[in-house]
Amino acid sequence: MLSKFIAVKEPNIRCLALEALTKTKPHHMTDQKMKENLPLLLQGLKEPDLSIRRRCLDTLFQQCNQKISGEIINELLDHLQEQNDFQLMEQMVLKVAILAEKFAVNLAWYIDVIIKLIEYAADFVDEDFWFRVCQMVTGFGSADAE
Repeated sequence: MLSKFIAVKEPNIRCLALEALTKTKPHHMTDQKMKENLPLLLQGLKEPDLSIRRRCLDTLFQQCNQKISGEIINELLDHLQEQNDFQLMEQMVLKVAILAEKFAVNLAWYIDVIIKLIEYAADFVDEDFWFRVCQMVTGFGSADAE
């Protein structure tokens, strides 16, 4: 039912629906419902209202699963490349990095995502993140290297 309120034009109702969706457990929203709501959530990242953009990002992050993670990560990377959303950039970089690590299909895909992330938003990438990427690429710090 909450997904119906995402499409409402009234910002307060949308914020409430997005907030409630963010707090629901990922398995409560079926893959089909998430795919149906994905365009609305991605469009919400382009809203002028920062609170709606932030809640859409949080909802995408919370509801992401293995089946739709690639699509969400690619869309978020596209958003980073196309938009100059400086108010949301740092949070988006962190969430993309976490999703990429959590749902990586293989090391090459993960590194590709991270390189794009650095390319599109290098100023918002934390030093610890750079260190982690270097560890992953060189193989140091992983369980395989020990």
